[in-house]
Amino acid sequence: MAIISFAYMEGERNFFTWMLGWATERVQCHCLRQGWGSIMGMVKLFS
Repeated sequence: MAIISFAYMEGERNFFTWMLGWATERVQCHCLRQGWGSIMGMVKLFS
């Protein structure tokens, strides 16, 4: 039982790592396309 739960945890961790990497790539591409000006504008808006 412990081996199965460990394998599940390991798989879940890898999945979240993959999701985080995918999301980061998407955000970076979006930011590059929008330009840093709009990003700085949003930062000033929320700060």
